[in-house]
Amino acid sequence: MFENTGSIIKGLAKAIFAIMEVVVVIAVCTILFMSHGDIKTCLFAFLTAVIGCIVSLLCATVLYALGQLVDNSAKIA
Repeated sequence: MFENTGSIIKGLAKAIFAIMEVVVVIAVCTILFMSHGDIKTCLFAFLTAVIGCIVSLLCATVLYALGQLVDNSAKIA
């Protein structure tokens, strides 16, 4: 259970990134569907897409870096 923890964390980071990207796409599509051509709502959807992608990338990067640190410390020990 506690073997290869670093690779498990890195895989989890990839999965979380994919899930968060799907959620962002669904949120943007929902916002655009409900906007009915309103410019302000379309701009909000665009900002949601950009900010959502950046946040998901940052979260996944931090979690992946943690997995990399665990892998490296296991190799040192």
